[in-house]
Parts: sequence; C-alpha cells; structure tokens
Amino acid sequence: MKHLIILLLTLTIYTPIFSAPKSIFDKFWDKSDNSNTARISHVAFDKFLDTYVSQVKEIKLVRYSAVTPQDKALLDSYIKTLEETPIFTYSKAEQQAYWINLYNALTVQVILDNYPVKSIKEAYGGVFKSGPWDKKLLTIEGKKVSLNDIEHTILRPIWKDSRVHFLVNCASIGCPDLLLKAITRDTYEAVADKATRDFINSSRALSLEKDKLVLSSLFDWYSVDFGANTKEIIAYITKYANASSKTKLNNYKTISYTYDWDLNEVR
Repeated sequence: MKHLIILLLTLTIYTPIFSAPKSIFDKFWDKSDNSNTARISHVAFDKFLDTYVSQVKEIKLVRYSAVTPQDKALLDSYIKTLEETPIFTYSKAEQQAYWINLYNALTVQVILDNYPVKSIKEAYGGVFKSGPWDKKLLTIEGKKVSLNDIEHTILRPIWKDSRVHFLVNCASIGCPDLLLKAITRDTYEAVADKATRDFINSSRALSLEKDKLVLSSLFDWYSVDFGANTKEIIAYITKYANASSKTKLNNYKTISYTYDWDLNEVR
C-alpha cells in the first residue's frame, strides 16, 4: 500500500501538463533558391488521404485500423523521399508546402507505428504520456528533426503565418482537421484561408455556454500568434467567423479554454 501511494504521488507530480513551445528562429533552416521552379510530388500522400480520411459530421477522421501494410509502406516511402529531398535547393513557397505535408504525414506515421493508442500523447510517451513531439524522427539536410522542430523552429518563425495552426494536424479530435489533400504552393492561400474558417466556425474552436465563451486551447497556447491581448485574439477570430459565430463572440462575459486529446479516428 505504501508503494502504491508513492507511485500515485510520483505520477501526480511528474505527469506533464501540455505546454506549447515558443517560436524560435534558427537561421540554419532559412535557406532557399527562389529561382528554382521545380515541384515536389505529394501524389503518394494524396492517395493515402483520399483512401483513409473521411468526413464525419463536422470533423475529418482517419481510418487508422483499416490501413493496409502495403499502404503503410507507401506512406513510409513518401516520408523517406521527403527526408532525402535537398530542400534548401527549392523555393521558399515550395518549402512551406513541403514542411506542412511532412508534418501531417509524420503525425499519421507516428500513430500507425504506435497503434492502437487512444491519444497521440501515448505515442512514445510510456507511462508519463509525454507525446512524440520532441522525438527526433528524421534527418533532413544533415540535421535531426522532430515534429516540434518543424512547427516551432521552421514553419512559425520563418513564414510567420498564424494560419499554419489550422493546417498542421496533431491527430486529435480537438485539432484542426487533417487536410483531405496535400497542400501545394499554388493552393496554399485558398487552403489556409478555408482551413482557418472551417475550424473557427466549428464547435471545437468556439462555443457559448450561457455567458461563457469556450475557445479551443490553441488560442491560449499560441496566443502570441493571434494577438497581443484577449481583445486582439477575439478580433482575429471574428475576422474568420460566420454570422452564428459572431453572435457568440458578441454575447459572452467570461472565457475558458478546452481541448480534446482523443484520437481523430473513425470508430
């Protein structure tokens, strides 16, 4: 009994609370050749998304349990090809799409490599459920890279586009949807705008409970990307809100935040 109490206390003390990393610029990754008009193929990822991602009510979910060994191998091969791509030789716009697709494909791979799991936080995390975000998964341009590196050392600081939070998927119900199609430099603006609007106008991002506005924790964790204060963050959300969402944004007295870490899986 004594040992059980000690174990429970240890878990209580050391089980980590999710903390979003800061955006940190690393000049190593800020290299490109904008004269290069070549494109990186994402056809293999498109095929995977088309086969295994489904729209279920207002959310897109993944049929992880249905992925065949053959299609898992194709996804692995696609990621390996991206890993071996000399990304610094491509244009900045091509790189942006590359990193977003790589992040999303890697996240799916993490789930499949650890499946079955109830949450991505269980992947590689063991008993403490620390999640896979700091695990070095690839070596790109001679440097080991994690999911956090891609999002917080590359995408956020180099492009400084807050819409990236609605384009990268963390395999959770509370997260913005996994895109149905790989993003490209040509589709970036339209897809980024639509993904932002779709999420902000979903119940996962915004709901009103009496006079309490319940927002996605994304707006709390990454508040620095959305505004300097609550008023600016609400203004940012309002910019993409439909009529129904704007009504909710105009009728609250308090704000709280929530996030659902359950796996974004078709059940």
